[in-house]
Amino acid sequence: MKNFGSLLLLLGVGTVVLNLVGYEFRILMWIDNWGETVGWAIRAALIVAGGVLWVLGDRAEKAAAPEVAETPRQEPMLSAAAPEPADPAPPADPAPAADPADLSAPPRDQ
Repeated sequence: MKNFGSLLLLLGVGTVVLNLVGYEFRILMWIDNWGETVGWAIRAALIVAGGVLWVLGDRAEKAAAPEVAETPRQEPMLSAAAPEPADPAPPADPAPAADPADLSAPPRDQ
């Protein structure tokens, strides 16, 4: 609908400009057969109808398009008084690994 409205609007404005310099679109040469006043009324109707169809088509496209949710912006903190986060404590040393050379069996209970 928007494309057809654009076409009508373009033809209406084009025929007005061309008529003012003495020319006419071939497809619209019949406009002035009923007189100059009717010709201007048809030109105005083309412009108005084209504009209305273009606006309605634009609204229909916007209504059919999925809306994209806008994420809110987070403002950066500019406070000089805010303390910097402390580094976390380094991890504790793991338990000492068993000596691989000590493969002796544990003592037996008697």
